[in-house]
Amino acid sequence: MRFAVDELYSREEIHTGLGGGELETYLPQHNGRIIAGCFGRERNPEAPEEIQIGRGLQNIKKAKILAEQPESEIPVFIKRTDLKSRRRVWQHYGMYKFKELLDDKGTLSKAEEKSGRLGELTYSPYARGRV
Repeated sequence: MRFAVDELYSREEIHTGLGGGELETYLPQHNGRIIAGCFGRERNPEAPEEIQIGRGLQNIKKAKILAEQPESEIPVFIKRTDLKSRRRVWQHYGMYKFKELLDDKGTLSKAEEKSGRLGELTYSPYARGRV
């Protein structure tokens, strides 16, 4: 399925359109590859250009998988919190490519400050922007 930029989708529609992947994660995976990014602004205020990876083992694993597929374009969706009562709350922002996985203290400190997730982050990947 081809997703239209700025259109709204439910997680089920995203899942079906992608042909699989988890429904509850921010980096759905299918056949060993990250196939989309689904981010909320409360935890990722700079998404989709910058996302923040927490300390959980699954989060770290997915970040590393994403870093291993730098030429892959993935559709990115941002959750619209102003539409809580609606079924379709995920706005498509376009196709993005992974740029770099950063874990230096300065970058993580800035990312933690932006999101209020002090001491919770392991990586801050950057995207190349819409392709």
